[in-house]
Amino acid sequence: MKRLLITGATGFIGSHFVRTALQRDWQITAFCRNGSSFHRLDGIRDKIDWVEMDTDDLRWKSDVFTKGQVDAAIHFATNYGRGKPPVTELLASNLVFPMTLVEGCIAHEVPVFINTDTCFPETYPYLQGYTLSKKQFKRWGELACQGTKTRFLTMELQHPFGPGDGRDKFIPWLIEQCRIQGNIIPLTTGLQKKDFVYVSDVVEAYFCALDRFQVASPSEGTIQIGRGESVSIREMAELTNALCGNVAELRFGAIPGRPGEIEESRASLAVSCEMGWEPKVGLREGILNTINQF
Repeated sequence: MKRLLITGATGFIGSHFVRTALQRDWQITAFCRNGSSFHRLDGIRDKIDWVEMDTDDLRWKSDVFTKGQVDAAIHFATNYGRGKPPVTELLASNLVFPMTLVEGCIAHEVPVFINTDTCFPETYPYLQGYTLSKKQFKRWGELACQGTKTRFLTMELQHPFGPGDGRDKFIPWLIEQCRIQGNIIPLTTGLQKKDFVYVSDVVEAYFCALDRFQVASPSEGTIQIGRGESVSIREMAELTNALCGNVAELRFGAIPGRPGEIEESRASLAVSCEMGWEPKVGLREGILNTINQF
């Protein structure tokens, strides 16, 4: 069996990926922090080889490659910078730790390191520390892997959703609100458009990258992942409310939009399609699956 080295295995996308990887007979070595919650990994936690670490404690470096040959590394973990943590903490999580891991992969000739990035640009005015540190890591990772036997790829995700996502994310929050009989939900005009992609499709994109990372040319180090089409927040809210039985009332325009909000975002699927991936789960099916979680 092949072995994967995973960060962020306890998170939303990471946990979905790990479950599928185990079903496909991958061995998993995964990082966890002190105090990590494993609720998304009920029933499979003991099937994973765990490396306990904190970003400022590098003793994990002596353990991570001792559990067997590593055939690929996937970096899901991130620090969103909510609550305005110190800049040094954000950099330690989003830049220093993963760069240390990249250097370890290079030293042990791991064939591919797959990074996870956001579709938000550095200029996006919200969570700027997060977006800036993620873009900087991508550049440093690409630079470090040049001329080595480790390929550095980045999966640039649009807006994943599905069961197990945090209740503070838009779609889980919306479902929770739409299930309350007579609830009045104040929203913006909802005219901004986003590319929502279901989590199982995102997971399949990573497996496609694992299987065919050699296909992408050196100039195509970033693979955009979404459905390739955008839908307005208003449409998404109306569909969600309808699938919840229309027991709540959506009040569009009741609250102002945020200054600097991105009006439209969607993925270009040219590279991902060349690698053999395309999204399969429609929005209606994906929302129904997510509603069933509740």
